[in-house]
Amino acid sequence: MEDSLYSREQLYNNMGVQRKKSLFFEECYDDPKDCVFTLKEYDHEGYASLYKLFMKYTTEDPSEYVFALAVFGSWSTWENLSSSPVLKKHLPRWRNEVQVRNRSLALIEVAKSAPSNFQAAKYLLEQEMLTEDGKNSYQELSKSKSLKGKKKTDALAEASKAVDEDAARILHLSLKS
Repeated sequence: MEDSLYSREQLYNNMGVQRKKSLFFEECYDDPKDCVFTLKEYDHEGYASLYKLFMKYTTEDPSEYVFALAVFGSWSTWENLSSSPVLKKHLPRWRNEVQVRNRSLALIEVAKSAPSNFQAAKYLLEQEMLTEDGKNSYQELSKSKSLKGKKKTDALAEASKAVDEDAARILHLSLKS
């Protein structure tokens, strides 16, 4: 815990028991001067936002390991805290945001290389083929009335061909400009 943002004295009580509720301004029963964090999405009254720290350290490492070591100095401290009722109601939303953010960052990087990279352009087009619930719209195409009577593999091949043609057209247009 020597290199962590918070010391053992801040994270554990006098008996050596890891603090959970008492770490958070919103959950603290005792004197709030002993709190370390807020559960708000911004720093509040001098308390560090655990949400902001989580987002900062999970950008490059969504496994939360770097976050655990940087903030708490220990994976086990984070494991115990993250399984506590205090964080169980917040962590699913935070983790979901990390996934969405990291996917967004990855798509931005792919988009940057798309003008000169056929596979990247094709990937971006295929991503547009995903429905809101994450299902592949190739499957939806194979169920549509216009494709009724065709084999599923024919429908998928036709949809894949359309994506390939669109990618080639877009790539060709971007190379001309």
